[in-house]
Amino acid sequence: MATPGLWVSDNNKDGERNDNSKQSNGDNLPINTITWIDCSQNDDWNDSSSYVNDSKLDSTPIEIGNRTIDPTSDGGVKQIKDDLFPIPSLPSSGVKNMGSRDWSNCYAVLPRIAGNSSTCSVGAGTDNPVGNIYYYRFTGDDSIKLSNAQIQINPPNNKKVVIFIQGGITMSGTDQPSGGMTTTCRSGNGERSVVSFIGDPDDPSKLEIYSESSSKPIDISDTTMISAFVHAPDTQLKISQAEVRGAAWVKSIDASSSEGSGCDRSIQQMDVGTPLILGGEKERQTYTTLGAISSYQTVEAK
Repeated sequence: MATPGLWVSDNNKDGERNDNSKQSNGDNLPINTITWIDCSQNDDWNDSSSYVNDSKLDSTPIEIGNRTIDPTSDGGVKQIKDDLFPIPSLPSSGVKNMGSRDWSNCYAVLPRIAGNSSTCSVGAGTDNPVGNIYYYRFTGDDSIKLSNAQIQINPPNNKKVVIFIQGGITMSGTDQPSGGMTTTCRSGNGERSVVSFIGDPDDPSKLEIYSESSSKPIDISDTTMISAFVHAPDTQLKISQAEVRGAAWVKSIDASSSEGSGCDRSIQQMDVGTPLILGGEKERQTYTTLGAISSYQTVEAK
């Protein structure tokens, strides 16, 4: 069983439908992922075409390592009986505290090492990894706010960046920051330039984002992108004409505004390597799923 690119842990709560877990009402198929949904309370999540369900999955084959996966033939939307597990703990030392950042018309490159230069104000100093990971923590209610701005992730080979978010992430924009990286997303039958993003658009495995927030969403709109493994068990992910590449494990998702002139594929599953949350003691974490409501099976994330 493939690890899901989208895991929604709170589609139904206390037996009631949660309207936050939905996607476009239109004809486009914006979710191109293996999809797991915690809907053990009841099965009415699949009643409406506006909610995340098999009929709305994009079946474009996904390349994960040496595997080719079809999101619809490899189980489609699978019911999961367990909530997401908590985010991992930060190391006791070696974490760079970035405070809250409101960046406009500039780009930042992490980690702050020789060869990586930024036009956003990222502070002085050189970052050092803890093992193979560069750790950062952004704080405040609006931890990261980007407008026509980019956080480019460019670690040395065999290393990655892990970002912990205390509050929300907000991304918007329609103009490329001067000197910024150029990338595109799918839009209708063509492509659109992405102006604000976090990560490496070609390699989500370089970045992991862990959100501590239960009140502030990850809210990305216009032609913006997050390229990462996102683990946010208490956080809503809101996507409006934007895109997440990699994987998103979140409390709820609202991709109901996926259609328009911007990006129209809200979730694109890509290889995220072995995330921190699946390493160590969590490496062989198992999850209970529901096939038919009356039958149970157990699958293991691999």
